[in-house]
Amino acid sequence: MKKKRVAYTKCPMTSSAFFRAYANLATTDRQVLLESASGGRWSIAGIDALATYESTFGENVLVTTWADGQVERQEGEPLQLLERRLNKYHFEEIEGLPPFQGGVIGYISYDYVRRYVDLPHDTKRDIEVPDLYFYLFDRWAIFDHEREEVYFITLSGCQSCAEKMKDEWQEASEQALEKTEVPTRGEIRVLPSKETFVQSVKDIQSSIERGDVEQVNISLRQQAETNVRAIDLYRSLRQLNPSPYMGWMSTPLIDIVSGSPELLLRKRGNIVTTRPIGGTASRGKTKEEDEANRRALQSSEKDMTEHEMLVELECKDFRKVCDPSTVQVTASQVVETYSHVFHLVSEVEGRLREGVSMKEWVRAIFPGGSITGDPKVPTLEMIERLETVQRGLYTGALGWIGFNGDVEWNILIRTALLYEGNMYVQAGAGITIDSDPHSEYEESLTKGRALRQAEEQLRKGGKE
Repeated sequence: MKKKRVAYTKCPMTSSAFFRAYANLATTDRQVLLESASGGRWSIAGIDALATYESTFGENVLVTTWADGQVERQEGEPLQLLERRLNKYHFEEIEGLPPFQGGVIGYISYDYVRRYVDLPHDTKRDIEVPDLYFYLFDRWAIFDHEREEVYFITLSGCQSCAEKMKDEWQEASEQALEKTEVPTRGEIRVLPSKETFVQSVKDIQSSIERGDVEQVNISLRQQAETNVRAIDLYRSLRQLNPSPYMGWMSTPLIDIVSGSPELLLRKRGNIVTTRPIGGTASRGKTKEEDEANRRALQSSEKDMTEHEMLVELECKDFRKVCDPSTVQVTASQVVETYSHVFHLVSEVEGRLREGVSMKEWVRAIFPGGSITGDPKVPTLEMIERLETVQRGLYTGALGWIGFNGDVEWNILIRTALLYEGNMYVQAGAGITIDSDPHSEYEESLTKGRALRQAEEQLRKGGKE
């Protein structure tokens, strides 16, 4: 079968102009922006999706084509169905273009794990969102941070369409951004209470003493009524806390605003990579305090032990679907600096065995071990027992899947969910036998601070 080719053109553009054009053009509720705001090379923008692929905790998969409103219902395992659909697109890869040359962009929620792990239903599902949601775009733009230029790509192969898109973006990049509205916000409610969280930590430590688990990640959720606009919150967050995996995704039901530091999976051909984070320290108020906190993280036996445990868990997950001899740690215990915290980060790589499907590798590695614990299934069960509400998007994944099978997904942490007039921010901590329950509670609050401050900055009329 002869492969088709996408059409593309490109032009010079600064990062700020790229974002300004996107913000001015993204006027529908079917758009995604994935940005590398710290250390990455590519940012991907899709506006006004051609089609939506979604599933909500059943075997039904809905495929909506927006041009005519046609809805197709399919039965089967969603990831299998998605992979089959992507395999129907036959496009020739063009040398020199960015890695994403067509495919789908979206999210998979933490609770997708319930499809293949039989968990109890102790938590309440209080936010009704799909557990899998991807957009197919027929036009998208990709910014190259290294060269400061933008690729405008069209699925149709229509060169004049790509040129028209370039003209639209250049014009939009010269327009001023709409003035930020000053939002209102209600009282912040934290779930669970500090007392309940502290008791949960003690329960986990009892399980560790019995040998049931080695480490468990539990979380708390902050919620407040607000009328903040997603675009305003995202603009504020990207200025306040630039991160390797920034993202804004808008759907008819929810908005996702994310500044995540953690890669869940990068797949290029048959090579897969993950970068687990385990070990956190707060930034200092002075340069001296900052450096002292960094050194304390590097010398913390508790954090190093937790980190090594997570790295080994990721290696075990990779060996389920990779040639075991190819699984290796390619970077170890690197301290990375963010606006509010330091993190210990490592990198694990492996080569997938031939014939491994997307459904199989997702089952092997998802959710990421750094936000569940070890061993994975017992920790999933403990999370279900100790947490009050289902995690939903929190600790799920956001990213893209290419027609060629390549993938890049980050873990949805440091993320705000805007849903029915409320903003939800969830964060957690990895609990070990040496954890101090009160410190872990404060650490979990700290991890959500950047999003709270981004919203507070808007309410105070701060500069963006």
